[in-house]
Amino acid sequence: MFDPTAFDNIKVVFEGAVYDLDLAGQLCVIDRNDILNVAKLSRQIEMTVKKNRDSKISCTVVLCADISNLAAELHPKFQSPKDAGCHFKMVFSSLEQRSFDIRILEVLQSIWGKDREYHCKIISDPLQSQSGNKIEIEVNFKRLIYEEQMEDLTELADFILQSLDKLELDVKH
Repeated sequence: MFDPTAFDNIKVVFEGAVYDLDLAGQLCVIDRNDILNVAKLSRQIEMTVKKNRDSKISCTVVLCADISNLAAELHPKFQSPKDAGCHFKMVFSSLEQRSFDIRILEVLQSIWGKDREYHCKIISDPLQSQSGNKIEIEVNFKRLIYEEQMEDLTELADFILQSLDKLELDVKH
């Protein structure tokens, strides 16, 4: 019997919170990837959600643990409670945008706070001039999430739902 890592426990609790919202019909899980990188000895889960299948706005949640996070828990020589956690970020995507709308960033900052790290990408396909741009805004927590914070994961899923609701209302396509 193995002892699950912080990544395993946090992943299960977060997935449960998101699937509870999916079962309640409040959001829709449209993609999920569980990735084990054997070259770099890291683990990652990505879950992409939308308000509904027709929505043009989605959020991909990325939870990952690299070798230093896993070694901080599993290897006696490298044990360190401050490194025994997971990295967490979200990427909000909006399809068919003509240009970057600053309200997307303002909505996200009003919900997640200005102390997060935000990055923006505008993705355009010059061969498909009719399709518009894809705007991605990454929200990075700039710190690790620990098992002691697992009670906050349900609230985190609710904030993602709130973000999608507000983006659907405030951002025009």
